[in-house]
Amino acid sequence: MVRFAVIGTNWITDRFISAATKVEGFQLTAIYRERKNEQRNLQASIKFILYLLA
Repeated sequence: MVRFAVIGTNWITDRFISAATKVEGFQLTAIYRERKNEQRNLQASIKFILYLLA
């Protein structure tokens, strides 16, 4: 298992997570962002990306 954490929620974070999903055993472990609504939006995007890749 490869655990990842990201800091910030912007376009580069989305690209990083999209690329990281190609790593066998990828697991997004933590997201840090000061604005909670942006954390929720990013988490929803990540779930959608992982759904598409499954």
